[in-house]
Amino acid sequence: MQYRENGQPEIVFEPANGTVWLTANQVAQFLGCFPVKITSNIKVIFKSEILQENDACCHYKYIVPNAEYPERQGVLYNLDMVIALAYRIKSLNSEVFRNWLRKRICEQEKQHKLFESFIWN
Repeated sequence: MQYRENGQPEIVFEPANGTVWLTANQVAQFLGCFPVKITSNIKVIFKSEILQENDACCHYKYIVPNAEYPERQGVLYNLDMVIALAYRIKSLNSEVFRNWLRKRICEQEKQHKLFESFIWN
């Protein structure tokens, strides 16, 4: 999240393969909270099966030179997880993000009739 000269927040995403991938620390920074809040909410999201781990995260390995144990593992979370977290976490940044999402969905709906064939069960 960046801020314009007038102080208004601006959300900038750089998608890779159709989605955004962030570490838990990056999500915490983006939503304006502590990383422990992110990781605890991620566990709840997976446990309650709101999202599936296979779909929402990607495990990767990396090397830390000159470390006692140089090979490390990391986890990246996609945009679906960021959205789910934004609706679980109460912070100014998550509120700004939720509002931005709603505006984007409304814009898409107006342009493409997004919900024209949506059926409620």
